[in-house]
Amino acid sequence: VDGETFPSTFGTGSEDYFGYAWCDPSLFQNAYHNQTRNDNNNNSDHISVNRWQVTENIPFQKSFDGYMEKYFINDRPTLYASTVYWYLAPGGVDPYTPVPLNDRLNWYVRPVVKKKPGILEGETLKVLSKTGGSAEIQRLGERFSDEAHLWWIGAKPGDTITLALPVAKKANYNISFGLTKAIDYGIVQWSLDGVKLGEPIDLYNDGVIPFGPVDFGVVKLDKGEHKLTATIVGANEKAVKNYMVGLDYVSLKVAK
Repeated sequence: VDGETFPSTFGTGSEDYFGYAWCDPSLFQNAYHNQTRNDNNNNSDHISVNRWQVTENIPFQKSFDGYMEKYFINDRPTLYASTVYWYLAPGGVDPYTPVPLNDRLNWYVRPVVKKKPGILEGETLKVLSKTGGSAEIQRLGERFSDEAHLWWIGAKPGDTITLALPVAKKANYNISFGLTKAIDYGIVQWSLDGVKLGEPIDLYNDGVIPFGPVDFGVVKLDKGEHKLTATIVGANEKAVKNYMVGLDYVSLKVAK
């Protein structure tokens, strides 16, 4: 406030400031604070929150500088907006005219996530078939590519899932995967167009972590859609037997 060297007002973080400790993704509307948007029902995507600070005004004469903590470190910036209320003296004229609706729409453009060449996000791959379980997108935070993975759950040993793998041009490719390990993940065998890629991979770990890149060497691929299949073959003896599989990304780089 007014150029002070140390803030006279500070707190613990955005979730407390907006009145919903621990970042509950549920939408709410109250008299002085609201959460009107929470993409994907989690707290690592776009969120719109506001607070009407009329009951705790911070007077200033020359300048006001505010900073709000953003929990996740990623490529999405924090966007600030403020509304100033002022009062006219009797007989005054308001110089601001109403803003048309079209000028108040489509202001938010989702930031473009920086992607490395040749990276195909697992959660964007089309599911062609599966013999068991369900496949969904799970948000996992900044340790994972684009902060999410394809999460195959509810399957059992012997079940398969087949994904469409698009290839832009005919070439020899170095192929590698980014996978997920956790306490209840299984052992999985990958294959491409019916040909096995390496040996079965044990995805057990006591805690959720990204795993990779897992290198499968060089494969010759024609332009077009290929079939990437995962087969559950078991689980580590220490694992909780839920046999989950997580595919973070597929990397296809033209071999030199």
